[in-house]
Amino acid sequence: MFSENELTRRSRSSLWSNRLWILSGVLALATIVSMVFVVHDSGRQRTAAAMVSKSAADQAAAVAAGRLEILALETFSPAEPWETRASLTASEALARLVRSQRGAAQCRCRDTLPADVFFRFDVNAGTLIVAPVGAQPNAPAAPVIAAQRDHYS
Repeated sequence: MFSENELTRRSRSSLWSNRLWILSGVLALATIVSMVFVVHDSGRQRTAAAMVSKSAADQAAAVAAGRLEILALETFSPAEPWETRASLTASEALARLVRSQRGAAQCRCRDTLPADVFFRFDVNAGTLIVAPVGAQPNAPAAPVIAAQRDHYS
């Protein structure tokens, strides 16, 4: 009897071994087919490339926005003092902006937004105060701006 069990095990073993080889062959074939689809699927590659380019554009936009915010703060901070005293008048604020812009242009020690003219428009009074930074500003004169405002209102 012992020998019969041994033969039965061998026949089962070889049959089971054949089934494992067939299963491993099917799995290998499925792996190869899947790999071919992944390599040759241009839709996934396009999607991945689009995601990478969008990420790079978002990063560049964030850096540019941060840089612009810093420049705006450095340019317009003289008009908004951090002290808790009374606020500046319109002409004092414009004078500080012009003085700061001229100082930054002369010393070239800090970056600011390029500005030829600073202005303040008081909505309630309807007045426009213009303060040029340089000797010859590249902006229209106050009457021209006022005439355009009257034309579009």
